[in-house]
Amino acid sequence: MTKSLGFVFIILILLFSKAYSQNLNATGKVLDEQNHLAVHSTIKVYEGNNLLYQTLTDSVGFFKIPNQYFIQSSYFKISSLTFNELTFKIDVKKYNLDKNIDLGIFHISSKQIELKEVKISAKRRYRDTTKIDLSKEKFESSIMINDLLSKRYGFYRDDHGQLYYNGKIVSNLVVNGSDFFGKNNIDIYKLLPALTLDGIQIEETNIDNITNTTTLRPTITVNLRLKQKYSGGGFGNATIGGGTENRYITGTDLYKYRNKEQISLSINSNNINVTNNPIYEPVIAFSPNSNSLEAQRSRFTYSNLIGKKIEVNFYAQGKIEDRNYFSESTRKEFILNQFSKTVSTFKSNSKGISDSKLAFLYNIDSLNKLAFSQTVNYNKTTINDSSYYNIQSDSLNTISNLHRTQNLFNTTTLTEVSYNHLFESKKGRSLTIKLNRINNNVKNDETDDIYGLANTREKKYFINSKKKYAESSYDVNANFDEPIDDDTYFNLFSKYKFDQANYDNDILSDSIFKFSKMPTKISNQYFQLGIKFLRTFQKISLDGTIVGLMDLRNNSLIGLNSFLSFYNLNLDLKVDYKISENKNLTLKYKTNTNYPMINQLINIYNTFDLISQTTGNLKLKPEIDNSLNLDYTLKKTDAESININVGADFYASKFGLNINALPNATQNNYIDNVGNATSVFIGTFITKNIFKTFYLNYNSSISYQEQPTIVNEKLNINNVVMFNQSLSTTKNILKDILSISPTITASYGQYYYQTSNSSILNLTYSDNFSASIVKFKLDVYPLINYSHSINTQVAFSMNASIKRNLFKKYGTIWLQGYDLFNSFKFNNTFSGSSYTQTVKYSNISRYFIIGLSFKFNNISNN
Repeated sequence: MTKSLGFVFIILILLFSKAYSQNLNATGKVLDEQNHLAVHSTIKVYEGNNLLYQTLTDSVGFFKIPNQYFIQSSYFKISSLTFNELTFKIDVKKYNLDKNIDLGIFHISSKQIELKEVKISAKRRYRDTTKIDLSKEKFESSIMINDLLSKRYGFYRDDHGQLYYNGKIVSNLVVNGSDFFGKNNIDIYKLLPALTLDGIQIEETNIDNITNTTTLRPTITVNLRLKQKYSGGGFGNATIGGGTENRYITGTDLYKYRNKEQISLSINSNNINVTNNPIYEPVIAFSPNSNSLEAQRSRFTYSNLIGKKIEVNFYAQGKIEDRNYFSESTRKEFILNQFSKTVSTFKSNSKGISDSKLAFLYNIDSLNKLAFSQTVNYNKTTINDSSYYNIQSDSLNTISNLHRTQNLFNTTTLTEVSYNHLFESKKGRSLTIKLNRINNNVKNDETDDIYGLANTREKKYFINSKKKYAESSYDVNANFDEPIDDDTYFNLFSKYKFDQANYDNDILSDSIFKFSKMPTKISNQYFQLGIKFLRTFQKISLDGTIVGLMDLRNNSLIGLNSFLSFYNLNLDLKVDYKISENKNLTLKYKTNTNYPMINQLINIYNTFDLISQTTGNLKLKPEIDNSLNLDYTLKKTDAESININVGADFYASKFGLNINALPNATQNNYIDNVGNATSVFIGTFITKNIFKTFYLNYNSSISYQEQPTIVNEKLNINNVVMFNQSLSTTKNILKDILSISPTITASYGQYYYQTSNSSILNLTYSDNFSASIVKFKLDVYPLINYSHSINTQVAFSMNASIKRNLFKKYGTIWLQGYDLFNSFKFNNTFSGSSYTQTVKYSNISRYFIIGLSFKFNNISNN
């Protein structure tokens, strides 16, 4: 009896095992190689010459092969009537036969068949979804989502942080279909554990979500789906450190979410040039006037979905910054043959609300949305600086001291209301109306005390300047999208804007100026009407915008009125040719009207200077830029590509300086329309992967620019020729132990001023020697710089850091050294329309700082 029961039990186990194995399948998908559409195919599974199993794909290209046949097979064939047959060899040892097997996507190519008077057409529109199932994965709590966005799952990130999937740019990264603590905030996933993920969904489509038309290149959205039990949680990071020269850093980022509700708080205080609280240890870098910056910053954000229809978003950022540095500049005026040297000590304090916004989005129904937002920015800056001037010309040598105190206030408010309607009668048809209201108030109070000695003549005076600027404007925008068919759409848009600005400038001086009050009023009425269209073919897309512009400007200066009107036509045309999956050619032509900015019309932000003064120009006309650009890209892999870019700009009524320059006197400048100018350039960028461990990036360009300038009512066409070269590499000397990342850059510019010329040469070598020893990582950052212009300088500096991970990579302890040899020197050489200038900044003293950075969360596998 016992033997019989045992026999029955064994039979039941075998039957159950057989039934279970029959439920396991190897699955795949068959797509057309050219347009990525599903192909109705026959799948035949073979063991040698014996046919084991045969099946068909379904309507979306999927097929299944039961595991009992898959484990016996050596290959299978995919065939379809008008496609080339594809054979796939099977190595059973590569697969886990206890689970369902995902064979991936198989692309088959069309046969080259010629049929008279027969047309074969296929839809090019597609929407593919790939799902990476992580529900059964058991990740360590120290593994973050950022670690999964790697080549293991088809992802790749370039040097600029751009995310790719299978070589294509990821357009949007969301969590459960929504933004997660900001749009495309990739850095946040360095803090969120991977164990929260149920899976990753990748949607690729060439259908534009707004206009419902076909695009030439697909867009990819990556949706990170969280497990239900992790629909809420908290996480964050913190950094603390201190060192020599009173260097310090302390800060924390806190994040909390629950379904659609998200709250974050960031607090940071440091004097080592860190703008935000770093997720890992801070990055040390050379920065001449920022390493003397002591900053306290904070940021608060809140977003939520209320009642399934109202989305609310709020964020506010505050700052307090103290800056203190020393600079020395030398300047050569080629038109006046004047040489000057200026030594300055600069101190400033800035505080305010750098950015704040409250926004509501009301989803009335599936076709209608109403949005409202209010933005407020406020900033107050106090500046105290002292400058020593030595100005030399043919007949005079002037020595002067300038002491300046400046208080600058700026307040801006922006109110926006918009309404969007989707038409039920046609998908892609929509109407958007937006109203904006802006108020901007600026106050600039400045006191200057000047002492001068010209040869043997002494001069002492003061200048008090009080400037006020108040601007209010509103504009109304309307946009109408209309798809013609699957491959064509147009957009009609219009805009009306009215703005009015009041400017007062009161100057009081005991010497060179008399008391003056110059109230100015400026009002503008802008009218804009345009059409945008897009047509997509098999491999070519035509994209164009035509806009008619009108600006009616009324100026009032001390009661005297002047009226100016401007009529312009803007064009923006682009031809995009997708030669193949790896090759692309783009041709662009653009006519753009650049309207003057407020500081070009008046001098609200300008300060007093003993070398040159710049004032506004109420009669300034728009600048017209006609540009032509050709771009060719060949991309073999994520790590191998070549890009060639050629372009030219042709300017009319170009903005430039109108200079009134007299010997032994301060120059008086204003922005003016100085005539026509040309700019051309050609550049190439090459990325190459050599031997899989050696990466090379090469960038080369040459450009020619004309810089028209009016000096004493005479037009001068100055020009410059620039050469730029850059070569950077990454080489693993010993795998996972030692690597180097050298970068060499060279730039040379030749500037021509009438009969004079000036050259600027800059050569820089930098590197990162990285070594992993036991559990420590050592990074050394050397820098060698050679610069030649008015002065010649060779500089050498070195930074270094050593760190070790703690607490299962949740923490990092680090030690950093800045400018180890105390030799940091920095020259910033640049050229203006009539001069060349070199600025040297104060040397930042060597310092060392030690600290701890760590991540934390309340998320676990329990």
